[in-house]
Parts: sequence; C-alpha cells; structure tokens
Amino acid sequence: MDGKRAKKVGILVITGIVEMGVMIRDVLRELGFDAWTEEENRNDEVDVVILPSDSIGLELLGRMGEVRVHRALKIVWLVDPLPPSGLSARAEAIGLGIAKMDWRRLLPRSWGKIVHKYFPFGREVIRLGRWILIRKLRKEIAQNGEVDYLCCEKREWERVMVRYYRLREYMRDGCIDYLFTTTEAKCRFLVEKAYDVQFVPFGYHRSFGEYHALERDIDVLFLGRLNNRRREVLLHNLSAELSAQGVELKIVDSDCYGAERTELVNRSKISIDLPRVPWDFAIERFLISMSCGALLVSEGKQPAEPFRAGVHFVQTQASDMAGTILRYLRNEQEREEISMAAYEFVNKEITLKKSVTEVLTKCGLWNEP
Repeated sequence: MDGKRAKKVGILVITGIVEMGVMIRDVLRELGFDAWTEEENRNDEVDVVILPSDSIGLELLGRMGEVRVHRALKIVWLVDPLPPSGLSARAEAIGLGIAKMDWRRLLPRSWGKIVHKYFPFGREVIRLGRWILIRKLRKEIAQNGEVDYLCCEKREWERVMVRYYRLREYMRDGCIDYLFTTTEAKCRFLVEKAYDVQFVPFGYHRSFGEYHALERDIDVLFLGRLNNRRREVLLHNLSAELSAQGVELKIVDSDCYGAERTELVNRSKISIDLPRVPWDFAIERFLISMSCGALLVSEGKQPAEPFRAGVHFVQTQASDMAGTILRYLRNEQEREEISMAAYEFVNKEITLKKSVTEVLTKCGLWNEP
C-alpha cells in the first residue's frame, strides 16, 4: 500500500496506559491518517485498530464485537510485562493454573459470575488457590536455578500469568492480526512460544516530557506507585542510606502527570527505576527520565534494549544502589555526559514517529511516499 492510499485508512486507537494511545493518535494524524481514540465516540467505519496494550486493553479487545470494528485489522503493541523466557513446561502449566483461578474461568460464564459475586467466601477460596499455586511456581523456579526471579512479588507473578493467559485466548480466537512488543524481553518469551511477534520499542513523544534548563535542586527522585512490597522496602532502605550521607530521596507515588511531572523530573539530578519484575523494564519510565535530562539509575542486570547501560543509563544491583547514586551525585561531568547522551538518543533515534511508521510498514499500511 502506498503512502497516499494508506492515509485514507480510518484508525481507531485504544487509549491504553499512560495515554500511549493518545500519543499514537497524534503521530498518526501528523502522518496524515484519519485517527481517533475510543473516547472521542466517533461512529466512523474502522479499518484498523491499534492497541498499546496492558491487561485491561486486552480484555477490551475481547469485547470488540461491533460490526464497525470486528472486521478491522487489529494491531496489538504489548506494553506490560509477560512471564520470563526460559520457563520450564511445568512452571508454565502452574502459571496458567494461577491465571485460570477465577470462578468466571473455572465455571460456565453465567455461573462463574454468580459465584464470583454472591458466593460467601468465594473470593477467599480463589485467593487461597492462587497462593498455593504461586508457592508451587516459586519452588519450581528455584529448582530450575532461576534464583534472580525469586524476588518477584507474588502479585506480579499473578499479573504476568493472567496477561499471558488472556493473550493466548485472543491469539487462539483470531482477535489479533499483528503482534508487537515494546521490549525484547516480551518478544523473546513469545518467540519461545512460537508466536509471530516483532519487537518495536515505544518511542519518545513530547507528552513524556521535555527538557527545560531548570536548577536541579532535587538530588534523587522516585516517581511511581508503591503498591509493591519489595519496591517499598527497597525505597525505605535506600532513603535511610542516602539520608545518612546527607542526600534526600524524594518519592512521588501518585497524581503527578503532564507539566507538573515534567518540571519535577527537570529539577532532579537522578531518577531511579525499580522494575516490578526482574526480567523486564518499563520503557515509559526510561523515556520520562531521559527526555527531561535526569540521569536514570535502574536496578537489575537484564538488558534494556535499545538503551545501553553505561551509555544511556546506569544499571546497578539493589545492594549497590546507594553507592552508585552517591558516586554520580559527586561526579557532575560523568552524570551529565550519560544523561545528555540519553536525551539526544530519545530525541533523534527513538522517536514515536519512527516507531509508529515501523509498525505500520510491517503491517503493510505505510510506505514512504
């Protein structure tokens, strides 16, 4: 399909997490497409649906039965973590058992809904079942030598397994025509499972943040939710270690978006990243920090393609994080070299426009005119 013909295509973009769908819509309009989000309530015929998907987005995909949508080409761009690659067959089976541990999946649909809503202690029974299976999963992982994964919270194991379970269902039912991931980790896992999937990083859009020449009066910033016990403990310990050296860790865990977030990150020398799972990372956190010129210090040792540790960000273990942060606070030149290299990289090489055109090209919807 040539560029001119492609621009006549009507594209519905599902909003998704952190307004990623709105960013994609804006880029599509820049490229000349007729694009809108589901919140705009347009009744136009839909040729293509693009879903920058978390688990809620996948659930929405399963309900897309309207005449104007069900024949559309459906493109899913997976954002949230999936299970790690290299899982044994037994570990995967236990994990899928966790995902199925829901009355609405264990019983026929109408009965499942009734039991889920009205049965006394029904939810407690499900929680107990999941707790037992997660313990089995962790034991299986330990026996296979994947000790790095044992630090993962039980709640996060449940989330990644439910996400994978839903994806399997929708792929089996033919609800997805093209599948992409925002990180290599998700792509590796799905390739192992023989899915036709491609890695395209979600690129930088100005909505993630912009550089302003502000005084960097905040030494260290953590921006994110604390609904993760391990993350909460790590931040508590890190705050104590830094405080002992006269350095304040500023934690903002809710309601910080747009211009307010951009100003906050522009005032920060270092932004820290504590991934929810040890085998994947949140690319949006990288883009928020790098676009505002803050040095990103990330916990872990897994690759974070397309970013390079030591070039675009700093990678360290939890036990060494305080020392690493203190080193870069004291070495302004080295800190700024990495943060500026990252800023240039996201603004010139990893842009959302490039990412979107790559996705469209792979789907046969775009050729450069």
